[in-house]
Amino acid sequence: MGISQPVINFIQGLKDLKSLYRDPLFSVCILRVLDKDTSALLFDLLRLNLDLNTIKALPNVKESLGTLLSLGLIRKIDSKISLDSEYRSSLLESFCLNHFDRKFKPISINDLKSINLKLECLDSGNANSKLEKIAEEKIHSILEYIASDSSINLAGVQDILFYCELKDTLQQITNKGFEFLLLARKDQLWFLIVNAIKYHSRDSLEESEMFISLAEILMKRRCGPYICSSFSSWHSFLDSIGVLFVISQDNNLVFYVNNSVLYDKVPLADSAMTHHGTAGIDDIYDIDYTKPNIPINKASNKFIVLETNFKIYAYTSTAYDKSVLSLFSKTVYVFPNLIKACFDEESLLSAFNKGITAKQIIKYLQEHSEEVPKNIVNQISIWEHRQHRIRARNGYLYHDFIHLSDFHRVLRYVESKGGLIYRDEVKRMIVGEERIHESVKNFIKEMQK
Repeated sequence: MGISQPVINFIQGLKDLKSLYRDPLFSVCILRVLDKDTSALLFDLLRLNLDLNTIKALPNVKESLGTLLSLGLIRKIDSKISLDSEYRSSLLESFCLNHFDRKFKPISINDLKSINLKLECLDSGNANSKLEKIAEEKIHSILEYIASDSSINLAGVQDILFYCELKDTLQQITNKGFEFLLLARKDQLWFLIVNAIKYHSRDSLEESEMFISLAEILMKRRCGPYICSSFSSWHSFLDSIGVLFVISQDNNLVFYVNNSVLYDKVPLADSAMTHHGTAGIDDIYDIDYTKPNIPINKASNKFIVLETNFKIYAYTSTAYDKSVLSLFSKTVYVFPNLIKACFDEESLLSAFNKGITAKQIIKYLQEHSEEVPKNIVNQISIWEHRQHRIRARNGYLYHDFIHLSDFHRVLRYVESKGGLIYRDEVKRMIVGEERIHESVKNFIKEMQK
């Protein structure tokens, strides 16, 4: 999976992007959020210019080149591809830095004795897995809130969801909200982060500053702890989505970092909690590109079994999965690790009325099921098309014309107003739109004088 499209669009829109590429922290942050194939291509370009004809066989090279080109990181002259000179210099400079500590400084465990920790077991040596579990619980509660009428108690999240139009003013999921649920976890988080930056920033300059702040968090070694002299709603939001784990806000912001949820690959040294502070350059770049990306969610996404009779067997126990299924199906039974449901035209009509499309439902089923029977795909599409066969429009009926000439005069007047719905010359009937009724009524009165 590549870098999320919302991130590309956001970075492209940052003020003075060219000058930001001169910042070693920003340049190395861009590298970190790129996918495996694109970052490997960028490393090759860092060493030498490449001939387009010789790299055509590389995996996903077209997508990788498109990403780098859209970010303004490469130049094309004839068939030669080269890395932007200023970005190259900045990235090389970042290799020489031992740390990227600017706003967030590492703090020793001894200095935390006076602070009342939220989670004392973070010192047990298994902090990464505990932070991942906390982050997973937070994200699940956000997704469940989007998909259902459940409440949410995470600072700043509700405002961002309304700002993104994932839920409407009636607390109902929107078409955009269901599309959001279909995204991969990393893409969901980046979508929320990008929109949170736009929501919290006052101008384009502050947008850039907040992204630089995020860049520093991305470059921190997982866990921590770290300290910052200021605390804002932006940090509170990052805590709410599991990127940070705030343990104190009294005089200083003290937090742990769980930044691995925002990128596909994990630095090799992240598995060894023997160092403290910002990840070293070797930790960031010493990556075995022959190995597949490490997934954020190690559990299988294929948990749904579909029968041709429209019955669903979902092997899951999460309230979030149940909420998503209830958007377009009817729950029959709920067991500890199994949800039995079914769907029909009525349940799908409820989903269509929320703005959810047949294409989105089919995509969800295909992503979470080993096989979706063809008759189910066809029937979902048929039910969606069926609701568009009949359209209801308010109108007025004009009939009982004594003379055919009167019928034609009124007909021409209704047509001139652009409000004709139906006409029948044999029965001398005209149906006009509601909006022109008063003018048609006055016209008939004038005609009868």
